[in-house]
Amino acid sequence: MAMRLANIKMSTTVDKAKLIEVLTANLTKHKQIVAEAKEGYRKKAIAALEERLKLFQEGKVVSLSFQLRAPLDYTEVYQNSLDMLQWNTTDKVELEADEFRQLVRDQWDWTDDFIGANSAYSALAARALGRVSEDIEVGGSRF
Repeated sequence: MAMRLANIKMSTTVDKAKLIEVLTANLTKHKQIVAEAKEGYRKKAIAALEERLKLFQEGKVVSLSFQLRAPLDYTEVYQNSLDMLQWNTTDKVELEADEFRQLVRDQWDWTDDFIGANSAYSALAARALGRVSEDIEVGGSRF
């Protein structure tokens, strides 16, 4: 979208096999962030629930509202793109600038939201956001 907004109208023809290879690597990285985020979210949710339960058992009245945003997962977007490429009958694929940005550079319109939401639970997402060094704690786990 940014390319269109900048009035840049480019396209390129790429090797389908190489595009599948790059997109598969991007999907693998995405799945790693999602898996970490789901585990970190689960740990934080359990801790929050256990804390509220403890307070309830002590006779205190507490809010059952939680400020935990569920992890985001766009695996289906990658998988659909890979499926389309695998069904393509040619060896070359023409990509517009936005498609190249998404499929090759892994810069989707939702990337900032995905990284931002999942960085609360995933060290890989937190590193991608540039918030942390190599040794951090996210979601109750040290990385």
